Amino acid sequence: MTEAASLAAGSTNPIKAQRLDIVDALRGFALIGVGLVHFVEQYIAGAYPEGYGEIAMATLADKIIVGLVQFFLAGKFYAIFSFLFGLSFFIQIDKPSRNNQPFAARFIWRLVLLFGFGYIHHLFYRGDILMLYSVLGISLLAMHKFPTRVLLLITLALFLGLGRYISFATTGDLLRMDMNPNSELNLFYFEQLKNGSLLDVFAINNIVGIQNLLAFQFGIFGRGYITLGLFILGMCFGRFGFFHSISQHKRTLKRSLGFAITSTVICIALMAGTFVLVGEPQFNTWLETLALTFYDLANLSLAVAICSGFILFALRENSTKTMRYFAPYGRMALTNYLMQALIGTFILYGWGLGFIGEWPNRYLLALGIAVAILQIIFSMYWMQRFHYGPLEWVWRSLTLWQKVEFRKQQ
Repeated sequence: MTEAASLAAGSTNPIKAQRLDIVDALRGFALIGVGLVHFVEQYIAGAYPEGYGEIAMATLADKIIVGLVQFFLAGKFYAIFSFLFGLSFFIQIDKPSRNNQPFAARFIWRLVLLFGFGYIHHLFYRGDILMLYSVLGISLLAMHKFPTRVLLLITLALFLGLGRYISFATTGDLLRMDMNPNSELNLFYFEQLKNGSLLDVFAINNIVGIQNLLAFQFGIFGRGYITLGLFILGMCFGRFGFFHSISQHKRTLKRSLGFAITSTVICIALMAGTFVLVGEPQFNTWLETLALTFYDLANLSLAVAICSGFILFALRENSTKTMRYFAPYGRMALTNYLMQALIGTFILYGWGLGFIGEWPNRYLLALGIAVAILQIIFSMYWMQRFHYGPLEWVWRSLTLWQKVEFRKQQ
C-alpha cells in the first residue's frame, strides 16, 4: 500500500516521480474521505440506538451532512483506496516478475505483517480493512500471471455481484448483519463502546467485531467481493501503464468522468426502483441482492468520477499544492489510517473522552476535518525529514528483516 512511496523517495526520474506523486496524492485524498466517513459514523461501523441517532441528526444541517457523506464519500473513497492497493501490488511485483526473481515469500510475509497491524487496529475499531486486504492480497499472487482479459472478466463478475449471489444461494441470510439498532446485541455493543474500558472494547471487538466483519464482507452486503475486484482492477491498470503516462490520458479521463456521472444516475434509479418493489428491506431476498448490486455499481461509478476529477485537477499546471498537501499524507497511509482510529476512538469511546452518541453530525464532520488537517501538516513535516512514515518504516524493516535507512540526509 505504501511501496510506491518508498520507490518515489529514491527516484531520480522526474516523470516517474511525478507519476508516483499523483498516485500518493490520490491515496492521501482517498484516505481523508475514508476518515471523514468514520468520524461521522462515530467509529461504530454498524447500527446504534435510535435515541443517539436523534442527537446526531439534531438539525437540518446535520441531516444534510449525513446525506452528503453517505452519497459522496461512503463506499467511494474506500473503493479508490482499494484500487490503489491493487496498483501498488503490481508496482511491487513488476520488476522481480519480469526478471524471474522470487518475490512470493516476501510478499506473503509482508501481508502477514499487514494482518498484524490490522488486527491491532481491529481491537480498537471493528471497521478495520487491513485484515481483509491482507487475506485478499494473497489471491493476487495466484492471479498475477492470468491474462489481462481473464482478470477483467473476473472483475466484471465480482462487480456484478457474483460473490453475493453465490453467498446468498449457499447460506441464505446466515451471513447477515444485525441492522436492528435496538437489538440486544447492538445495544450491548454500543454500551461497551460508551461505558466500557479499553479492555472491554478489545474483548467485544475480538468476538462481535469479527462476526460483524465476516457478515459485512462476505454476506449479502458483499463488500469483500467488491474489494477483490478493485484489487484486480488496480493490478490491470498497472499492466496498462496508465499512471506511467497519465498526462497523455486527459481525454480518456474527461470521458470517464462524464460516463461515470451518467452511470451513477442510472444505477441509483435502478437501485431506488428495486427497493421500492422490495418494500421494507430485510436483506433476505433475491430482489434485495439485486438492489445491493445496483448500489455497488452506483458507488463504483461515482468513485470513478471522483478519481477522474481529482487526477484531472492534479494534472493542471497550477496544481502543485495538490501534490504538496496530499502526497505526503498518502505516503504515510498506514500510519495515518491507524492514527485516525486511535484519535477517533479516544475522543468518542468511553475508554477516552466518551463523546459517542452526544455530538451532532456537524461537530463530528468538523472533528474529522480538523484531524485530517493536522495529519496533513504532520505528514508534510515528517516526510521532509524521513524516507518513510513511522509505521511504514517498521513494516518495511520487518519485511526485509533489516533496519532500513530512516532519516534523510539533510
